[in-house]
Amino acid sequence: MISVYRLYIVGLLLFMWICATHGQAGKIIDERFLFKEYDDITEQLVITHPALYRFISRDSLDALIADGRSKIHKSMDQLSFYKLVSPLFAAVSDGHSKILIGESLYEKIYEKKGIFPYKVWMDNEDRLFVIDTQLDESEIPLGSEITAINGVPVAQFINEAVKYVTYEHKSYRNSVISDNLNWLLALTLDYEDTLQIEINNSPSESLTVSLIPFKKWRRKIKRARKKSSKRLLEIENNEYKNLGDQIGYLKIHEFGSYDIARYIENIRTIFQQIKEEHISSLIIDVRDNSGGDPRYVEALIHSISNIPFCRTEMMYQLKKGRPNSYYRLLGNTGEGIVRFAANHMIYSGYEDAYREPITFDNEFNGDIYILVNEKSYSAAATLASVIQCYDLGIVVGEMTGGTRIFQAYGLTKNYPRSKFTSLVSSTMIYTACSGFEDKNGYLEGVVPDLVVTRKINDILASRDVQLDYILKLIQEGGYEKRYD
Repeated sequence: MISVYRLYIVGLLLFMWICATHGQAGKIIDERFLFKEYDDITEQLVITHPALYRFISRDSLDALIADGRSKIHKSMDQLSFYKLVSPLFAAVSDGHSKILIGESLYEKIYEKKGIFPYKVWMDNEDRLFVIDTQLDESEIPLGSEITAINGVPVAQFINEAVKYVTYEHKSYRNSVISDNLNWLLALTLDYEDTLQIEINNSPSESLTVSLIPFKKWRRKIKRARKKSSKRLLEIENNEYKNLGDQIGYLKIHEFGSYDIARYIENIRTIFQQIKEEHISSLIIDVRDNSGGDPRYVEALIHSISNIPFCRTEMMYQLKKGRPNSYYRLLGNTGEGIVRFAANHMIYSGYEDAYREPITFDNEFNGDIYILVNEKSYSAAATLASVIQCYDLGIVVGEMTGGTRIFQAYGLTKNYPRSKFTSLVSSTMIYTACSGFEDKNGYLEGVVPDLVVTRKINDILASRDVQLDYILKLIQEGGYEKRYD
């Protein structure tokens, strides 16, 4: 029989353990396993990534890796370990490569801190605006510019946040910060339940904002995501409507589906409808499209083009087990250096990138307009690049978040102690007409033929100035305006 004294001791120890772990962010990882997983993660990054030293020198990255390892001197929680490994991926500046963490860690952090109840938008001048709220009565006027959070100026917050953001150029970076504000706040600021927000109104003022309990926010988000996922599945991520005056509008939410054959069938059905409606001008909207499978891009191009095309000029991969040495692939023939002829016949990841035209009965032969913005990424940016390269249409909007030259085809590896997963790009991709030696292609997305930039007032008024611009352009003569 257990004595009262022993029960007291057990209870006291349990209470002390709860108190000691209450403030921890995720499970505690023993120091021995931290070293092993840190070394495994950095090794995976170094031996897999095809362009490790694009934006950072070898010496600087080696120093960053060594500095992170030197900070492992005792057991630490998951969040602290994440803060050591995530900056390594951010330093490589590749939006496809990152450290993924489990939902349980997000939940633990958000349960402790709460959720900021506002949607924000950061412009290209690094100004942070409030554009929507989850509250019935907004404490912050919509359209307000946030100048500081908990006394930290927004510029300083950005400098800290980018340590955990993987991106190629600034406009895409700012969209990532806007969309992941809660996570970046949790990584960079110390707070619970409230945030002190300074806004640049007339006059400037400081407001204490109460945060939403995580469980309440999660229920709302799950319902919205479930509804959205169901709708996108039903339409195969493609949403078409007739705008009148022989103008069609095709919104592509992402280039992906559960079945490529079903996707192609869906695309053909849409273009059959376009043909029956005698559409002469087609607007294809890939704004906020984060990419996906490039085969879906090809299925779309075949429906609007009757010429041969290359989705990519060149792709090459890091030779497995030999850091920083490359081999180039042609089709699926294996390793070896490939001799290139003009801009054709380079490895695509599935089969040869060179494409002969496929003619469909319902192929579209009218004017094409492609809408892009800073969230048009990866395969969506590739589509815009192909459209420009082969003069298949006119690109309108803002520079794509995805660059003309980028890395993709990520390889994953799981780490049992931290419960993290590393996703590391394995392939260097040069999109159509990017140029093998085009240094700007590293840094820039696809620049539209006609740049139309949104302002904060447009966003607040739900005014689509980019679509309106195209509609006006069509009314005034369409393509001919491109050459004025």
